[in-house]
Amino acid sequence: MRAHLFEPFFTTKGAAMGIGLSIRRSIVKAHGGQLWAEDNSSRGGTVFRTPCAAPGTRMLRRRSGSVRVRTAP
Repeated sequence: MRAHLFEPFFTTKGAAMGIGLSIRRSIVKAHGGQLWAEDNSSRGGTVFRTPCAAPGTRMLRRRSGSVRVRTAP
C-alpha cells in the first residue's frame, strides 16, 4: 500500500478522492524539497517527511533514508 500512497486517485477511504498526497508531493518537489512516507511502528500510522531546500540548493535522499543538501548546478 505504501508504494501507492503518492499515486493520483489512490485512497483507502470511501469518501476521499485520493489526490491530496500527489498534489502535495508535486508542490514540495517544485520547491526543491522531497516528500516521502515512513512507517511509525512504535506509535502506529505513517510519518510524512518534508525537508525543503534553501534557494540555490537541492535535497538528495539516500537509500538509507538520510537527506543531504547539495548546491544546485
